This record gives sequence, structure tokens and C-alpha cells, in this order.
Amino acid sequence: MLEWRLDNADIREQFPLDRDISLEIAHEIGVPHPYYPGTNVPCVMTLDFLVTRIVDGQEVLKAYSVKEQKALTPEVVARLEIEHAICSGMGLSYDLIIKERLPHAKVRNLLWIRKAQLEPDAAEAYPGFYEEHQSRMVQDLAATSFSGSLVDYCTNYDRRCSVDAGTGMRVARMLLANRALSMDLNNPRPERAPLASFQLSAVPGRLRAVGGA
Repeated sequence: MLEWRLDNADIREQFPLDRDISLEIAHEIGVPHPYYPGTNVPCVMTLDFLVTRIVDGQEVLKAYSVKEQKALTPEVVARLEIEHAICSGMGLSYDLIIKERLPHAKVRNLLWIRKAQLEPDAAEAYPGFYEEHQSRMVQDLAATSFSGSLVDYCTNYDRRCSVDAGTGMRVARMLLANRALSMDLNNPRPERAPLASFQLSAVPGRLRAVGGA
């Protein structure tokens, strides 16, 4: 979900905290500092995510810890207290995210959209195949008044363009990932939503022209 926000300029995972500072903070707030199992070596603590966000043209750092409810043991809570205290001392916003409280439909839809993207070196029917069809679909959507659902439109697109079944839906998901198309991310079944509920934000011709180099 962090990746989806346009105002997030950078996302760093498992960002390490200075061990001397975390030891000092643990002592100050009276909670045990974690140690590597079976040793007397203090752990290097990390923030799950350190995000650089653009707010009013300025870069602002925000820290996040993401945990499952069942993982919130006393030891983990102590770690979170240390993380929170360190971030507060640095003037950073700090949020604890409980996975079970995330909007399930939105998370599922973002994964559905992300999985449409091509992996590096993935095979296509020919080089630029999906870029070409993204441009073609943008132009088609701008000109169409199709009254059915997204899946109906995509099935119709596959037939009209003589491409393999499922191509149109993947292209539509790519357009969603590229923000050329937008939808209600809380819809539990977006593929069954009326095509009219999707908003086209790309201008025909802005994407690479069909058949272009």
C-alpha cells in the first residue's frame, strides 16, 4: 500500500537503527533491549519501513512498523516502544500497522494490480506487445460507450484484437498500475464492476502509439 501512494518518493525496508542509541533509549524508558539468541550481543534493531514522503514540496520522513496481532508478545511490544521513542527523539512520525486491521479488499486489489506487471526479461508475444496494447486500450476506452462489466469489455477486447484470452484483463490491470486507469480499490470484485465505474486518466496518444517504435 505504501508503494501505491504517489507522494512517497522513497521506501526503505528494514532500516537499521544505531545500536548505541537503541541501548540508551531502552535503559531510559526501562524496557529490555533485544539480544541475538544465545549471545550477549545486542541486536541491531530495524524499522520495517522508513518512507520519504513529499509534503508541500518538502521531504518528510515517516516510520512504520507492521505486525500481526498474534505477534505482539511482551518482547515485541518492548521493541516497538524503543522504536517509537527513537523516532520521537528524531522528530519522525511513527505508526504501528496491524495487518489484520488493513482493508482486505484494498490490499487484495493492489496485489491483483501489481501481479499484472511484467517481470524482468519476461516473454511477450513480441517486443513491446503490452505497451502497444496499453496504448490501444486507452484509445479504445476513450472512444467506447461499452455498457457491460470490466471482464465483459476485456473479453470483447480479446476477440476484437485477436489476442489470447486474458490479455485484455492483464492490459487493463497494467493501466491501473500505471495510473492511466483508476477504480474503487475497495470494490471486492473489480472485474465484475461496470466499465463506467473506471475512470480513464491517460490522454489518448500520451502512451506509446500503436505500432510505434
